[in-house]
Amino acid sequence: DRPSSSLLESMMTFACGNEMMMEGLFRRSSYFVDSNVVFVSTHPGLLKTDLHCGQGFWFDILETVAVAVLGRTEEDSGHHQASVLVSDKLRPGLNFVDSLGYGRLRDPNMSDLIESNLDWLWNLLQSLEAMYVQHELPRKEPH
Repeated sequence: DRPSSSLLESMMTFACGNEMMMEGLFRRSSYFVDSNVVFVSTHPGLLKTDLHCGQGFWFDILETVAVAVLGRTEEDSGHHQASVLVSDKLRPGLNFVDSLGYGRLRDPNMSDLIESNLDWLWNLLQSLEAMYVQHELPRKEPH
């Protein structure tokens, strides 16, 4: 047994999962094969919220300082996200953009991690989709 994940480890795991889902959708979904669809993974930046409050004394101090110096409002983050989405620098395929709006390359270790886990994640997503579709209620036709 290993100790529970730290907040930073949990946040990084969440980010890895997001990139794996994007990669899976892009490479394996019949909707996007041979298409000119643009996939963009962006980072909202450090938001001025108390989302991580109560994670420990030192983390609370660090977050307070970081948010005061680098934090942006939800509106600023939304504006940033929208400006990325309308950028003429995006190309069909997978695009990765950091919190400052700069394109980024994927770490080679991340590519290896995705390759070793993509089958598992894709099977999970398909089984969840099948469960949802199976339990979807029939829609009533308007009178």
